[in-house]
Amino acid sequence: MIWLYPGMLVGLAGCAAPILIHLLLRPRPRRQMFPALRLLRAAHAVSRHSRRLRHLLLLAARIVVLALIAAALARPVARGAAVAGAARAPTHAVFCLDDSASMNYRFAGRTYHENAVAWAESLIRDERRFPPGSRYLVLCGGGIEAPRWTPDRAAAARAIRQPPAGMHDRGVAPMLKTAAAALREATDGSKEVYLLTDMTAHAWSGQAVVTRDGEHSSDITYYVLDAGRSEHRNASLHLAGSRGAGATLALPGRPLTFDARITTGDESAEGVVEMWIDGALASRTERLRVEAKSQRDAAAASPPMTPGVHRVELRFDHGDALADDNSVFVAVEAAPRARVAVVAPDNDASENEEVRRVASLLAPSMLPRERVPFDVDVLPFEAPAREPLEAYRLVVWIEPPAPDAMMLARMRGWCESGGTLLIVCGPNMAEQNWSDVNGLGATPTGVETPRPPTAFAPRAEVRDAPAGAELTGRVVSRYVTLQPVPQASVTRTFANGAPAIVETTIGSGRVVWWAFSLRTDWSDLGIRAAAVMIELHRLAAAVTPRERRAAHVYCDESARLFVGNAKEARIERVAPAVPVVSPAVAQVDGQGRVAPPTRFAGLYRVAANGDVVATYAVNLRPGETDGLRISDEDALGRFPRGAAMVIRDAADLESVASGASGERELTGDVLALLLGLLIVESLLTGRAGASFSGRRESRGATGAAGPAPSRR
Repeated sequence: MIWLYPGMLVGLAGCAAPILIHLLLRPRPRRQMFPALRLLRAAHAVSRHSRRLRHLLLLAARIVVLALIAAALARPVARGAAVAGAARAPTHAVFCLDDSASMNYRFAGRTYHENAVAWAESLIRDERRFPPGSRYLVLCGGGIEAPRWTPDRAAAARAIRQPPAGMHDRGVAPMLKTAAAALREATDGSKEVYLLTDMTAHAWSGQAVVTRDGEHSSDITYYVLDAGRSEHRNASLHLAGSRGAGATLALPGRPLTFDARITTGDESAEGVVEMWIDGALASRTERLRVEAKSQRDAAAASPPMTPGVHRVELRFDHGDALADDNSVFVAVEAAPRARVAVVAPDNDASENEEVRRVASLLAPSMLPRERVPFDVDVLPFEAPAREPLEAYRLVVWIEPPAPDAMMLARMRGWCESGGTLLIVCGPNMAEQNWSDVNGLGATPTGVETPRPPTAFAPRAEVRDAPAGAELTGRVVSRYVTLQPVPQASVTRTFANGAPAIVETTIGSGRVVWWAFSLRTDWSDLGIRAAAVMIELHRLAAAVTPRERRAAHVYCDESARLFVGNAKEARIERVAPAVPVVSPAVAQVDGQGRVAPPTRFAGLYRVAANGDVVATYAVNLRPGETDGLRISDEDALGRFPRGAAMVIRDAADLESVASGASGERELTGDVLALLLGLLIVESLLTGRAGASFSGRRESRGATGAAGPAPSRR
């Protein structure tokens, strides 16, 4: 027999209490004159033996009751014959340590991660659970360099201590799938997976852990060890309305404003929001107080931005149980925006509805100023003939009349130098004579009104386009018929086969014709404008390339940065300082771009050829530290039925493991015996009390009769 809590056996010392009580309360004899004492001596001799026996039995019952209480608290476990005769078979055990940011939550002086590590170490060193010959594999969400099986307990314990909790938000599913794959290769012994986590709901969101066919072996047992608690004394900082991916563009000489959102948990928070730019304090807000379980936005403004790339960190300066979500990281590139010209069909550009529509699609008014990708200039029709176009790489010509020879020569010369001319057709073009206009790749010949209205033909190379982001299926009731030149390419057609988009190359530039219009009586593209806006932005981005030197993403999202002519780039995290993330070296592709690592949150600088050429920011997703926990039922539902169990303390795990290994816990038997003894003790107490009451009554009767007369 073994004891799960042998320390509780100190309670056996309490067995001395009934002995002391019986000795102290033992009835003391007293002499009393009684005239019929000779007649009572015989009856007293008989009752004295029975009373002594009952009292001794009552004393023994009370001693045993206290001993059984101590034994029940120590939780005895009996080994079966099979287990006693043979040791447990060696085990293949995989320890999956959740080391995401939420595990840094501090409770009762220790973080969840520290609790999980201590729990795992105690399990690894338990020779009764893992007999000699067992093998261990340690995995963690942040990644362990070259994880491998080991029979060495000390090596496994060192591996479980190796990774500190990192600023990342990876879920538990990748670890568990890796564990299942590793255990499928094991051929002997039992197979067990120990997942140590704080049960944060975000770690399980959308994850079917091992329920797919072929990902789970029926002989694997999963223990989900809950190292967390149901409390949330935390305040987090995020950018209001931010989706994480992208980059913040700034204009040189202009300030930037960020809307920082503070979200509190079970306690209120008070502090200031600081803005740090390139490691120096740039500004701070007034002191803010946010009540418990609420949100508050605070505007943090920067000084005018200087040209180049900048690392920006917003900090909420306060103290709480989790510090990893008190900062937001932003990468900023301050550079002039690319310029695009929209040319009206006449000299009154401000009154043309189609011009305004195209300009608003290129520079949407609903975007913040710093997020607008292009600077759009609206020009009258005569501007290209008398103003230089070198500042523009894209010119959108709305329903132009037939140009004269001078304008045609200027437009061709501009295209040959690398510019792109987009001609958007419309009803006015049918009234112009384009037959003498050569050199733009196509000639409009008239206006077609199909009956019934046609649509854009599908484009085979488009895959998984977002809803509304493709021209296919858009209804066109009128269009301009185009006659392409032999060297031109028809890149899109209508469903009836007529050309919809025609492109031709002129020198290092090109001319693109759109046979359709955004007018509501010509198509539904003016109303359902998402596809046209995406086509415009693709075209503008292609001809006005901006090499990205800054980006901010969520953890594990991809990013590509331009570093120029270099073979490799050195990547270093500069904030926060802890935990330390080792510098990385990434290879540069043939286009001068690099794909940096984005596993851990923070601010990074990218250096090539000895110079800092780019920067990027990685942030935690808000759900990682929101304090929401997954229920046991929901967590177990991610596993095959009956393959997993949730454990919250070592005693529960020991109880489960004992039952599975042929051992039986005797606590229930002890409690049943304790109940029986309590009943016996109650009966004995009643009998003893009755006899004691009888003695008192007889004594009272004797006293009432008065003393016997003395014999003279």
